Amino acid sequence: MAAAGVLVDYHTHPKRTPDDLPASAHAAHFRESIESYAARAAELGMAELGLSEHIYRLTIAPGVVPWRPAGLPVGDIGGYVRAVEEVKAEHAARASRGEPAVTLRLSMEVDIIPSTVSILQAALPLYPFDYILGSVHTVPDLPKDAPDEEAYQGYYATMQWAATSGLFSSIAHPDRIHRKLGAVDQRFLHNLMAETVRTLAANGVCVEASSNGVRGGYIGVDPNETFMRLCFQHGVPITLGSDAHRLDVLGEGLPEVRDFVWQIGYREVATFERGRRIMRPVAAPTEAPKTEREAAAAG
Repeated sequence: MAAAGVLVDYHTHPKRTPDDLPASAHAAHFRESIESYAARAAELGMAELGLSEHIYRLTIAPGVVPWRPAGLPVGDIGGYVRAVEEVKAEHAARASRGEPAVTLRLSMEVDIIPSTVSILQAALPLYPFDYILGSVHTVPDLPKDAPDEEAYQGYYATMQWAATSGLFSSIAHPDRIHRKLGAVDQRFLHNLMAETVRTLAANGVCVEASSNGVRGGYIGVDPNETFMRLCFQHGVPITLGSDAHRLDVLGEGLPEVRDFVWQIGYREVATFERGRRIMRPVAAPTEAPKTEREAAAAG
């Protein structure tokens, strides 16, 4: 895979900290993993690589994800931040010498949970994050037997709250729920998505076009074509991410999802430096993929 225009991966997870590893060794563990990710990203021709470990796998904000059991071993946040910054400096030096390199960005993936917002407000300013990814893995306070309509309402309401909170730069894999739920009234669903998109646009929050759905064969569902078209129509910027939890899938599917959003109309992706959004161009695909709608029309 070679980069065309700016190709970035803003959703990656370094190798998880082993349970029996002493805290004094966490920085070296993170550095080794992040060095591997950065080397691979440079090999793939990426312009930027965002490290976005799950917040509940780090020591920064205990209790921020209440359904994660307390006391589980987690990686030292200081070691994580130092590792990113050190590898970033090394790759900047390589770039100055004309060697293959990638620009690193510091981030976390943070579960969106309104009831723990005060923990986040206190924790996030402590470290020099370039951006913060918000994600909905579990809809807060949703009963397990809730009907699909209620699940969709809760999911999109949580994203709307995130957009107004001022805490998140982009919403990770915002379409994943479409894989899990059954068919509902399309007007009902369209109205929910449109309301969410308007809230994102009004608050300047991006959405992630995730290639996880590409890898799983869900393109058109995740990323969701209707939702992405609404985002484009309302001027919601996008970030790109593979949601890689292993080195071997870093960046996988990103060219396809980049081509997908190009066909919808996007010509730029959002990148971040210390919270400042910078729009970068992407090049046209050599052959645009068919959207779900066009594939159905072609038979």
